Amino acid sequence: MPVLDNLNVRAVTVVATVSVSAYFIYRKIVEPLHYFEQIGIPGPTPVAFLGNLPDLEEGIHLAHVALKEKYGKVFGLIIGRKPQIVVCDVNILQKILIENFNGFCNRRGFQLLPYDNLKYGVNTLRDREWRRVRSILMPAFTLESCEELAPIIAKSCNILLIKFLQASYTEQALNISSAMNQFATEITMVTLFGQPGKLQTSVNVRPDKLTIAINSIFRVPPMTSLLILAIPPLSSYLLKINSTGFRYLESVCYRAIRRKRERIAEKMECQRDLLQLMLEADRNGKLNDTDIASQSLTYLLTSYHPLKNGLCFLVYLIATHKEVQNRLIREIDENLPNRELPTQKEISKLVYLDAVIKETLRLYPATFIYHREAVEDCSINGFFFPKEVTIAIPVYAIHRDPEIWPNPSSFRPERFLSDDANSARHPCSYLPFGVGARACMATHFVTMIFKMMLVITLRSIKFKTVAETEVPLSTTSLASLQPMYDVYLGIERRVYVDSI
Repeated sequence: MPVLDNLNVRAVTVVATVSVSAYFIYRKIVEPLHYFEQIGIPGPTPVAFLGNLPDLEEGIHLAHVALKEKYGKVFGLIIGRKPQIVVCDVNILQKILIENFNGFCNRRGFQLLPYDNLKYGVNTLRDREWRRVRSILMPAFTLESCEELAPIIAKSCNILLIKFLQASYTEQALNISSAMNQFATEITMVTLFGQPGKLQTSVNVRPDKLTIAINSIFRVPPMTSLLILAIPPLSSYLLKINSTGFRYLESVCYRAIRRKRERIAEKMECQRDLLQLMLEADRNGKLNDTDIASQSLTYLLTSYHPLKNGLCFLVYLIATHKEVQNRLIREIDENLPNRELPTQKEISKLVYLDAVIKETLRLYPATFIYHREAVEDCSINGFFFPKEVTIAIPVYAIHRDPEIWPNPSSFRPERFLSDDANSARHPCSYLPFGVGARACMATHFVTMIFKMMLVITLRSIKFKTVAETEVPLSTTSLASLQPMYDVYLGIERRVYVDSI
């Protein structure tokens, strides 16, 4: 009998273990695969553990375009085990981003990154805390504040021009990706901390520690990315393995804040920069050093890649469209005939320049996707959005929608020259900086950098294609939309420049 009792106990244990394991597998692995079937949203069939990650193999931005054509303007994806509703319908987006903003006010930012300071950045904060910090910071990002930064931006653009002029003497192809990499690093650091950079003065200079640090944070091996998406709890461990770059940037931010506060306390003259503007905006001292460091780090990590890649796309497009470049040069020469540094007010009058930049950001939005979360269950235009579900806004797919943009793959700045067309355009059809209360605060600032760079360079040089220039351009979507390979262009001098 004891033998039978032992067998019964073992049998019960085995059955219980198998049952619990089967239940766990069903709830955690199988059931999530049927999530969208249960709420009536179409989409590709997910697979265990990976969800729909295999459907994104060619690039998230391109997959969104293809899936929209196949499943319609609202479809579901399982990313690892996390459900995500992709919304390409601009009318639904208007309700999510503008009309019912409070129901979708939170967004995914750096929650997966194991760095506490990023959790307090304005991109990641939620609900009341986000509103509090944003209201304090907004004065630092007004158009008037941007104008104060114009002189230091112009100086960095002149350093970039020197690099281009040096390349024109050699008549060899210039690696534009490398040049913009260094320029984006310098312009980000100079505008944030007012530190004059030395990154661009040599044609073949190696990226310094700042560039390496910023890049290292986003340089996650494919297998690591796969594990993070499939098993989110692993993110804290896997990403901490390579946290040296972040710790370096963190120390830079704290040192800069400390120095700036000391100079303010001693009533010493301070260079105008974003850090200074943020401290001035916080007149009542509601932000401590951790808060300011969080916003500084968020700015560094959210500005660098879009700037670098956006500038690459911009010069590539004008190099491959000679008629656009010639018209730009005529507008600049007619409105800014002297060699003095242009002001923000002067640049704002260049309407064709504005149209070129807008069309570049339509074709190649560096931030190709945004995310929101539903605060509670709701239905919009017949689609059900469960509480806490992630809503993906596929900017690239919307910008390439032929129903909104005729001949969407063509580079046509004229789309943005007509006041009637601009006013008639749906508010959610053009989203390079987002829309609504949670749109990018630095819109004026980023646009000014683009404009200043083109004005200062095109007064002296022209961009042209060379044998190494890839046409058409291949793209990939990693930290932001970017060229798949380095962009190479030729530089042609327009006029003799004796001093810059």
